[in-house]
Amino acid sequence: MASTLPSELLDRIVDFLALDIGVFDSYGFQEMKRYKHTLGACMLTCRYWWLRCRPHLFEYTILRSPDDLDGLLSLLSSSDSIISQSVRVLWVYEYKRNIAPWSHRILLSLLPRLDRLETIQYQNHPKARTAVPPTVSRGLSALYSNVRNVTSLTLSQQDFISFSEFLHIIGAIRSLKALTCDHLSWKKTPANPSMICGAWELERISASLCKEHWPFIWLLIARPKGKAASAMITRAVIGPEDLLTVGELARSFNSHIYMELPGSIIKTTLEFSLFQSAPSPSNSSDPPLSFSSFQNFVVQMDPPVSQLEWDEAIKQEILSYDWKRIDSLLQLLVRPGLSSVTIRINLSVFINDTKPLMEALTQEIQACMPHMQRENGLELIFPKRQAPQIDETPAIHVRTQAIHT
Repeated sequence: MASTLPSELLDRIVDFLALDIGVFDSYGFQEMKRYKHTLGACMLTCRYWWLRCRPHLFEYTILRSPDDLDGLLSLLSSSDSIISQSVRVLWVYEYKRNIAPWSHRILLSLLPRLDRLETIQYQNHPKARTAVPPTVSRGLSALYSNVRNVTSLTLSQQDFISFSEFLHIIGAIRSLKALTCDHLSWKKTPANPSMICGAWELERISASLCKEHWPFIWLLIARPKGKAASAMITRAVIGPEDLLTVGELARSFNSHIYMELPGSIIKTTLEFSLFQSAPSPSNSSDPPLSFSSFQNFVVQMDPPVSQLEWDEAIKQEILSYDWKRIDSLLQLLVRPGLSSVTIRINLSVFINDTKPLMEALTQEIQACMPHMQRENGLELIFPKRQAPQIDETPAIHVRTQAIHT
């Protein structure tokens, strides 16, 4: 067949057979096994098909044991191996109990040799979660710094000594743009700004069922570690004196930000708008530091759109926020530049008489936020919506604006 069909047509057939990188997330072990079996059958057709299909065979690689890792390393050592140029997605699944941790060996022995790797997924079985040895844990961020082209990372069922360790690991992957986390735990949350660092190019974080969710905001607004950060970072970052304040502010909304927690009937979105000033002149040889200030802060609350009448439970949930504490925290951000605070409560069009409700919520929230009210920066608005909004807006959103002064 290869002799009667043009090679361009055969290439197109193989390209259609190959999985798109975005489809891999929906594939389980059995689906991937059938996919690899199909590729193997095509490779047996002739030498041309073998050469054309071989790179796709290792494009999506799953490691489930130390033996899998040793086998892959052995294949990589072959003189005619193309695996280093083939692997794009690596899924590491530790599912066996009562064996020594082994996934950290991947960072040391495997990842530096995979030149085209784009996506990594680390997943532990809930009953097989094992702690990385302390001697290895202290060097994890250095090991992750060897990852050059990875843009997407998923961590599931992982334990960390501290959230600071997690921050340093993520911050070490300079190319990372998307982070997905679920069932992460840690023993300590940093209380010292010097222990907090951000990511380089991270654009999106999805976190669910972790110990806490509010600390993830630090990855988006804190300065990455390293002297080169000041010269190379392009996004806006805030100064160390504001990191803990913003963390506490996100913590005040923590129980409502993510809908996995039972009892929450409102989706809450926080939006921080930052403006970035030009770096101040420095006489030292180090690159000048440039920190951003807060310009606007928006809290958006989305009760169920199908609500025919205003449920008292929804009102109580809105008022259950610690608005007095939120007011005190926002006051700390006014002096650096915070000019407006907007609380947007989206109401259903099916509610006929909303005026009493709007007046009651406005009165009670304003009474709890005297500082913001006095600064003339507090605004409560109640837009109406009819169709349910697509859940694409992140629970915490940071929008930056460069202003050179």
